[in-house]
Amino acid sequence: MYPLSKRALAGVLALSLLTLTACGNQTSAQTGQHQTKSTSQGGQQTLVIDDLSETRDLTTIDPLNKDITLPRSMVYDSLFVKDKDGKLEPSLVQSYQTKGNTLEIKLKHGIKFQNGDPLNAQSVKATIEKILHPDPNEESAFTSLLANIKQINVVNQWTVDIVTAHADYILPQYLTNISIVDAKQLAKGNQYQTDLNGTGPYMLADWKRGQEVVLKANPHYWGKKPQFKKVVIKYVPDESTRIADLLSGHASIAADLTPESIDRITSNANSHVVTSPGDRVTYMSYNFNGPLANEKVRQAIYYALDRKTMTADVYGKYATPATAPVAKGASGYVDAFPLSDYNVAKAKKLLAEAGVKAPLSISLHVGQTDLDVAEVIQSQLKQVGIQVHIDVLAQGELLDPKQLNKPEPIMFIFTGLDNPEEDAYRIYAPTFSSESFIKPFGYKPSAQVAQLIQQYLAAPNLTERTQVSKQILDITKQQAAVVWLLQPANIYGVSNDIEWHVDGATQIHIQQIQEK
Repeated sequence: MYPLSKRALAGVLALSLLTLTACGNQTSAQTGQHQTKSTSQGGQQTLVIDDLSETRDLTTIDPLNKDITLPRSMVYDSLFVKDKDGKLEPSLVQSYQTKGNTLEIKLKHGIKFQNGDPLNAQSVKATIEKILHPDPNEESAFTSLLANIKQINVVNQWTVDIVTAHADYILPQYLTNISIVDAKQLAKGNQYQTDLNGTGPYMLADWKRGQEVVLKANPHYWGKKPQFKKVVIKYVPDESTRIADLLSGHASIAADLTPESIDRITSNANSHVVTSPGDRVTYMSYNFNGPLANEKVRQAIYYALDRKTMTADVYGKYATPATAPVAKGASGYVDAFPLSDYNVAKAKKLLAEAGVKAPLSISLHVGQTDLDVAEVIQSQLKQVGIQVHIDVLAQGELLDPKQLNKPEPIMFIFTGLDNPEEDAYRIYAPTFSSESFIKPFGYKPSAQVAQLIQQYLAAPNLTERTQVSKQILDITKQQAAVVWLLQPANIYGVSNDIEWHVDGATQIHIQQIQEK
């Protein structure tokens, strides 16, 4: 067990008050376990999920506009999925093969959208083209992942050829997270953004913008039949409220929990904890001004940080110190940042070589959720003569150029770069390509790295991709533009009324959940 921070202790006290309020009309928390049960014959539950990260703020349910997974993953199917070991498997696809710059896909027959329209090659083409060419003022978070696609050719009703500008052997990996939308619906304008019509196990019944989505089982689903007659997905930004809902029986799953909340869940007779590998990484980068423009100063900061201790102090066993931008086992993983790199003496030597005299004062921008990590960094950098001043900002301000484009040196911490495909390209493209998201802050992308990223795409097997990945990481480690800190796990509080076998999934997969 590890000590609670002041912030976490305050959260626990708030949670206690909310839980008492939620349970005030109950004889005990135990009576709440029946509130999520359906009263219909057949006994199937209504599954209620309190979420934050997978729903975002539920102001949109557009399956192509934002990189969200709920409710999209329950209403739509993708061309491919991954099994519990992370291996690619066909979903809507019957078979596929890559020939040079062309990915040939043959679809399964007999699958229909929920409005009765048949799944066909035209819908695959229309979906991808919509992502590549969004309407003005719209942007899909998937666009950069599919940017290598040059054209899509419909061969026949069941066959489509996807032609890329360069050889791209990992394209099927990125199609695992793309919902296939009915071409006829896409032709009608923006209807598809609110009138969800997929081929998946659930159908949209109701949407209260910014609050919740209600789904009902698709009686004609082509795959494994849905376990629940109804699923309610709620956007609940406050962790204390999510836990109170679970403990009072108003939710079946409370997602996005911190380690400090685990005892509250496990001490209740009607709930337990489920964890899964996270698909995000907590990292630190800079505005590259003043001393932070010096590569040696950035290298010194990297060597001064003890990621192993940091992870243990903040997350205990519910996170992994980052030894690469992706988790061990992901495609492209290389142990390029071993924990043995922690070296205070080397950090001091690099600062001296850079001509820096202690104390060096640097601001650190952080959101509330990563404040504990920032406090550990503040303590560790003090050992090498760097005085860190923590500024807590709203999450949406952390990557705002207005906050970072200032003359004084600024570091910032962020947990993101969601990587459900578990492939290093998902990190390399937005971080180190010519369109790097840290470029507006002063980062100068390497032309050599940009070429290597293209080679990574073109590598025909994992062994060759891993070799290219090592080259990318060797160069970017020298640049020290980003410090990869840790990879937090997903922590869920779960009602004892349901069983959930995660099997390696990094997100909520409805097919893994069933009632007891």
